[in-house]
Amino acid sequence: MVAQRRVRKAITNLHVKMILHRIHISNFRNLVPQSVDLHSISGRPASIVCIAGDNGSGKSSFLEAIYYASCLKSFRTVQNDQLIGHGKDYFNILIFGESSVNSDIFTIGTGKTRESSPVIKIDGEHVSRAADLAKRMPIVFLGPESFNLISGAPAIRRSFLDFGLFHVKQSYQDDWLNWRRCLFQRNALLRRFKSEQKPDLKELDSWDHQFSNFSEGITRDRTEFVEKLQSSTKLNRDVTDNLGSAITGSFNEFDISFWFNPGYSTKGGLQQQLLESRARDIKYGYTTIGPQKADLVIKSGDYAARDILSRGQQKRAIIDLSLSQLEIVKSLRDELCVVLLDDLGSELDISRQKLLLRSLINGGYQVIFTMLSAEQAEIVLSDYIQNSESVTMFHVEHGQLQSIHPFKNRR
Repeated sequence: MVAQRRVRKAITNLHVKMILHRIHISNFRNLVPQSVDLHSISGRPASIVCIAGDNGSGKSSFLEAIYYASCLKSFRTVQNDQLIGHGKDYFNILIFGESSVNSDIFTIGTGKTRESSPVIKIDGEHVSRAADLAKRMPIVFLGPESFNLISGAPAIRRSFLDFGLFHVKQSYQDDWLNWRRCLFQRNALLRRFKSEQKPDLKELDSWDHQFSNFSEGITRDRTEFVEKLQSSTKLNRDVTDNLGSAITGSFNEFDISFWFNPGYSTKGGLQQQLLESRARDIKYGYTTIGPQKADLVIKSGDYAARDILSRGQQKRAIIDLSLSQLEIVKSLRDELCVVLLDDLGSELDISRQKLLLRSLINGGYQVIFTMLSAEQAEIVLSDYIQNSESVTMFHVEHGQLQSIHPFKNRR
């Protein structure tokens, strides 16, 4: 109990609402089975965790394991079996953390065999929905794969919006699940009708009604979130001390705008539009309009941002959008996510790396980031040389993380 009180006091002092303590990993990617303690030399959970190592050493796999445990998804592959170590039949991840919202220690456990679906445990209890993981342990990832937010498919941008909404509106998760159920049932009916000569359309009328009701609620929530995102990024441009503007005015350097395409016309009721598209839907065997077709359209001037921005500009724009999302969640739910930054040095100069870290730490977030070398990391972390009690650092080689003392070469 005394130790737990010390931890809670440390978290309060660091202004961290959620912080990870320890991570057990078995048979995940190229990582050797190990337990990684994220406490600093003070014995307190570190608010800044650096993982240094060569490419291919396992540092990105460590972040990937944390991310997977938060949502049952990888940021590198859609094939979960690829996450199982070579020659192994399963992997397990167990994370210990603390949330100062209710001052409790929590455990998240996930695992998968090659033959079975993933297993999820929260505080030792089995749960069936991955969405429960994201609600219990919200994680935001920024790395080379984040370029997909601008250049990738609309589904990636829909997930970006839904992640924010899961955390700012309690009813959104259930509404989203009900909407997905209606979409699944409607599509199954359309596939059946596709092979029937004279399908009975009364059943489709019922699903159209339910699908329309849930869809319009989902669209309303997404539209309101995008409006908050627009306001937040505008604030980032105007207020130099704000979180997003730490990336030295990425929206000033090149013109960025975005708007929400709901996937159907909002000028008329969706149920009528479904009726008008019914013949086409039956022909194709799936629903061709609705929130499943929505997109966050990101532009630079009159052109699609993916077509005109450089990789560095895309990264800075994505960072601003992601940090604005974090600020919205923080302001509406007083909830802080853990932030994972993979390959921090890529596409950002030293000054921008420092500004990004400083903004996140000052905002109260626990940050776990990777870099190629400890020497590079010490330069970026030089602002914290007098406060190394909030920092812990690891060197990873051949899938094994070894704790090293930050600033060991500095006096």
